Amino acid sequence: MRFDPLEVDLNGATLAKLYGLGLLQHWNIGARRKIEVGYNDHRDATIFVLNALEPKDLIDFWNLRTFQREIIAVPIQWIDELSDFCRNAIKRAYRPMPAIPME
Repeated sequence: MRFDPLEVDLNGATLAKLYGLGLLQHWNIGARRKIEVGYNDHRDATIFVLNALEPKDLIDFWNLRTFQREIIAVPIQWIDELSDFCRNAIKRAYRPMPAIPME
């Protein structure tokens, strides 16, 4: 087996395409073979809007990934290119709350 990675220029359009292919996490984009990651959360995906030029935002994103399975990073710099993806992700995840009886 030969290692022949595809090099891409990362920009908003490229990231939207990768997300559209279901490549939401760093381990999906790169090879994650035989590595088991155990999460105890059953939450839906979270869209995390960050400023990719701010180290504190990148650190917050990095740390949040350790506690939650699906965190979708959306750099504010590329919000226009990723807005359709975000809108569709929210629509797919939407479930109405069960009715809560009022006393």
